Amino acid sequence: MRRLLPALALTALLALAAPATLGATNPRSVGAEASTVTVSESFPINYDEPIILFVPCALGGAGEEVEFGGDVHTVFHLTTDAAGGVHVSHLTNYQGVAGVGLTSGETYRLAGAARTAETHGPGGLPFEFTTTNSRRLVGPGTGNDLRLHVVTHSTVSASGEVVTFVQRVDADCG
Repeated sequence: MRRLLPALALTALLALAAPATLGATNPRSVGAEASTVTVSESFPINYDEPIILFVPCALGGAGEEVEFGGDVHTVFHLTTDAAGGVHVSHLTNYQGVAGVGLTSGETYRLAGAARTAETHGPGGLPFEFTTTNSRRLVGPGTGNDLRLHVVTHSTVSASGEVVTFVQRVDADCG
């Protein structure tokens, strides 16, 4: 959840700023007050706050923590509707993301993608989002890979109350 909050904050900021900034980005106009813009960004995983994941499949099932670094690429697509609502979708994938086992020193590779769809009412609320994240950590040899599939859905009411938060996590070694 700690890693989810910065992403939500960034998306919410983009969504709230979109009506003010869309005109400056020369968007394709959809309607009298509706517009759309697409932004593609790549950024490095920050080593000042390393991303460390526990890989339960590593070391013959004993598991180990793996520290990752590399680039994350995200494409954001924002659309404002005539009522002032903002619709956001983004696709994130990992490019050259690798990790080192903190116990074994073995190299792991991270592959996969995350898709998110969001809807914000005028002023940011109500807010609804669904994220589907599929990752595969590929380790050395056999039996050290981890397949992870996470689906998260949340709804926040116009008053700011979290109405639903559901998360399903499927993981297995392969």
